[in-house]
Amino acid sequence: MTYGYQNYVLQYPNSILVSLILYFGCCFIGFWFLKLKIFNSIKKNNFFYLHSPLFFLNLLILLLYPLVILEFLNLFILKFISIIIFTFGIVSLPFFFFKTNIQLTKNLKILTLLTLIYLFICLSPITHADSLAYHLNSAVHLLNYGTFFKEIVPIESQFSGAGEILIALGLSIGAEHFATLVQISGVLSIISIFLNMDKKFTGQQNYYLLLSVLTAPVFFFFISSPKPQILAITNVLWVFSIVYLFFKKLDKNRLIFFYIFICLLLTINFLTKFSFIVSSLFLFIYGTYYLLSRKLYIQVFTISASILFIFIFPLFLFKYNYYNINFLNFFQGPIAVNVFGYDNVINSIRGPITFPAWLLFPPNNIANISTIIGPAFLTFLLIDFKNSNKNILFFFFLFIYFLIVFFWSCKHKIYL
Repeated sequence: MTYGYQNYVLQYPNSILVSLILYFGCCFIGFWFLKLKIFNSIKKNNFFYLHSPLFFLNLLILLLYPLVILEFLNLFILKFISIIIFTFGIVSLPFFFFKTNIQLTKNLKILTLLTLIYLFICLSPITHADSLAYHLNSAVHLLNYGTFFKEIVPIESQFSGAGEILIALGLSIGAEHFATLVQISGVLSIISIFLNMDKKFTGQQNYYLLLSVLTAPVFFFFISSPKPQILAITNVLWVFSIVYLFFKKLDKNRLIFFYIFICLLLTINFLTKFSFIVSSLFLFIYGTYYLLSRKLYIQVFTISASILFIFIFPLFLFKYNYYNINFLNFFQGPIAVNVFGYDNVINSIRGPITFPAWLLFPPNNIANISTIIGPAFLTFLLIDFKNSNKNILFFFFLFIYFLIVFFWSCKHKIYL
């Protein structure tokens, strides 16, 4: 066994080089998956392919998470997968640097420059306290034991989830910055979503909305950390764009396929970051309602039950075996609240049930002006309020979601 994440990383600049090639491999493989004809239904232009790394990273989580819960994962498997992806990354280098022919407009040049700035931030040393305390520590535990922590201490280790699998994947071959490069996938996908929308806005309006999102100061906080926050945020936004913009245009077979697709993305969010359970649940309900309105009852039940049985139920059994939780405890928080002291931890994070005063009163310093970058904030930018009478059910769900977030969830604005 090797302990301490610094013992799993290569020296500079080798760590950066290996991380970049590994990331290029994810982009390359994801690109060829998105070339499948089925995705033409939600593709408006070639900016859609910016989803490539995010798509493949989500696919990796889906493939590896059951192995973690069943305690079958080990360092050899992670290293083997990483080497395969790394090989694809080497193969992809000529494709990225010599075969890419994109005419950059002024707006695209600014977005490219902003993305490059974030890229350099991603390649900086990891200094976040919580990342060093449990994100990286949990990834090392996965490398050593092939599963999540089973002990009740340290408490912060209980907050780890599926996102730490990607960190462990990079560390298996010494790629320290692969986990932070995952954040770039979220940035690229957000760009793709705004540039791949229907003609609701003019191109220039879309551009300014996108720029306002990407320059929010909270991005600088997340982008330099291996925590999988942006991945989950972007999954919510991608699911919303599919359901809100494309569901009504899909035929029966494509609708079933993309229902499976969004259910898997929302499941990954729950497994990665428990705080996204509310937004994921409401998007699931909205998508399910649309399928039920098309009388696809059997398909909805089969898909939902299968995902619950394959991904959610094994996690419950894992926590039941080691922490003796019940089904109610399972949905109360990311840690076992039935364990003495853990309920106090959840309450300290959530805070008292009070009206969020920050909605009415201005922030007490400049740093707090633009810290809202959660899924609800981003989805508002995609809503066509002129046709709001056609989406009454959606706005009802959104209203209930806000009530739950304001009065029940974690009292930090980033969870909006």
